[in-house]
Amino acid sequence: MVAVSSVTGSGLDELRMRLLEMARETPLKDSSRHFRLPIDRVFSMRGFGTGGHGTLISGSIEKEREWKRIRAGDVCGCAAIQVTWTSGWKRALAGQRTALNVTGAEPDELARA
Repeated sequence: MVAVSSVTGSGLDELRMRLLEMARETPLKDSSRHFRLPIDRVFSMRGFGTGGHGTLISGSIEKEREWKRIRAGDVCGCAAIQVTWTSGWKRALAGQRTALNVTGAEPDELARA
């Protein structure tokens, strides 16, 4: 535990140092395994299409790569990737908050995992 004051700011430097230490000690997720993205939010945007958002728990996904939905068994595509609300990514890795522009599925066809 680190004592921190939101009024005076005392303890913030120690808190930052401890958080960095913990981040360095945390093992990376395995991006070499199968792509698995449990979807926690589905959305549709005009001009964008169907989107799914969640934390990529294993594997990786590349822009324009096809993937199979486990429950439905059909093949979908990835037209665009956002990582932590930032557009323009060509690849997302395990452990990252990821949003995909999904081709080949309508919003009501994607379900929360």
